[in-house]
Amino acid sequence: MPIILFYHIGKTAGSTIGNLFYKYETKETPGMISIDIKGNDGERQIESTNLKFDDFYNKSLKRELDVKLLYYVKQHGHHVKSFYQDIKKLKELKLIHNDNLFIFTILRNPLEHTISLYNYYNNVNVPTCSKEKITDTLRYNYQAHYLYNSTTFWRDNENYLNKKDTNKLLSYIDLYFDHVGIVDNLDYTLNIINNKFNTDLKITKKKNVTKKKTIRLSDLTEKEIEIIKKKTELDNYLYMKYKNKLESIHK
Repeated sequence: MPIILFYHIGKTAGSTIGNLFYKYETKETPGMISIDIKGNDGERQIESTNLKFDDFYNKSLKRELDVKLLYYVKQHGHHVKSFYQDIKKLKELKLIHNDNLFIFTILRNPLEHTISLYNYYNNVNVPTCSKEKITDTLRYNYQAHYLYNSTTFWRDNENYLNKKDTNKLLSYIDLYFDHVGIVDNLDYTLNIINNKFNTDLKITKKKNVTKKKTIRLSDLTEKEIEIIKKKTELDNYLYMKYKNKLESIHK
């Protein structure tokens, strides 16, 4: 009973990852998909994709999950509990499922993430987005805050992470994520999943890519870039930590 639990931070290729699991969904089996399983002579394995985290947790406690299925559970959006808020349940789930549970997330270069996030919100007509105010309306450490409290709004200038909670968050990331990938090398993340669960996931097309680029990194002034760097220091720490870890593996 393989279980893939994905904490999807906005604009970190999460839709592209999710599409790998949803693309085989059919009208006859809504919420259920099948993907290629290597070594099974072309047979398909049915998988569950519409299982919400709380349902997954409750079914796990009651031992109601089907051992023949591979479950894909995604946590995304401001209406769900965050990774940090889920820690107590994650501890229980790890004890129940052991190595069958694979928890991961994806991080992105904070400068690139800021531009992508800004262009996305600008394209969906969020009124606070304007090039002149990009540094004022950018939230502090968007990626870390999402893992901490699922805050997904562009204009939220509160820095909710104090030193104590920051240290706890960093510790939890090391303890409970089986993998932290980076947007720069999604193939590595897929290789880990494929090798662990004997699947054959491949990215053939990126999803939810903002087509209209309101601004690019080259449009920002040096002062604006420095402010963004200052407001994303924790995000950059996390990104560089796992980027360097990945690069050290490939040396």
